Amino acid sequence: MNAVLQLNQPSQKAKASFLSETISDYGVEAILSELIEFVLAEYPDQLHCAVLSAYLIPAKNYVAVLNNRENFRLEMNHPNFINVEMNNG
Repeated sequence: MNAVLQLNQPSQKAKASFLSETISDYGVEAILSELIEFVLAEYPDQLHCAVLSAYLIPAKNYVAVLNNRENFRLEMNHPNFINVEMNNG
C-alpha cells in the first residue's frame, strides 16, 4: 500500500508545478517585445534590422499564441487558477 501512495506523490508534485508556472510567468513575450523595439530603434543598418525583425516578430506572435492557449486550458480545467493569480499579482 505504501508503494502505491509513493507512486502517486510524484504525479501530484508534477501537477502542482505545472499549475504554478505559465509561459507568461517567464516574461518571454515582454522580453521579445523589448528586443523588437530596441532593434527597430537602435540598429543602424536597415537590412540587418529587417532580418532580425523577420525572426523576432513571428517568435513573439508564437509565444503570445501559446500563452493564450495555456490560459484558455487553465480557465477550462482549473477555473479558480486565473482568479488566484489575479488576486496575488
